[in-house]
Amino acid sequence: MEVKYFKNCKNPAEIAERFQTISRVFDFNGSPAVTPLQKEIESEREQVLSAHQAIQQGSSEPPEESLEGIVGKIKSYGLSGEVCGRWLWLSGQNVHSYRDQLRSMGFQFSRSKKAWYWRHSEDRSLNENPVPLEAIRQKYGSKTISANA
Repeated sequence: MEVKYFKNCKNPAEIAERFQTISRVFDFNGSPAVTPLQKEIESEREQVLSAHQAIQQGSSEPPEESLEGIVGKIKSYGLSGEVCGRWLWLSGQNVHSYRDQLRSMGFQFSRSKKAWYWRHSEDRSLNENPVPLEAIRQKYGSKTISANA
């Protein structure tokens, strides 16, 4: 499902607020006829609300940490890395000594790239063939994270 109208809505209250704003902009309340755009927006609202409800009912584990929080922890260990898209990559000789801490934060090791990576669970790659880190950098860009900054 592609979310166009309710992106970044974190809870049902934000979804309802966004729907009211959209309704005022497109004047859905003043028109007796239902337009295709209105059907699309209402359908998306129902899907997003259902997804939020399913997450709340089915998930008893704590929410994942944000990329910024993970970067802060990495800096506190004195490690450097790079952010490629929504993934954080760590490589170098001193990284291996922190492997237990990295695993506890949700990092995994990529043998083909010889680097540790962290990502949100929804960003899991379905690609079975390993993609070189340089190709990932070219596709998503790369922002260097230094321990001193």
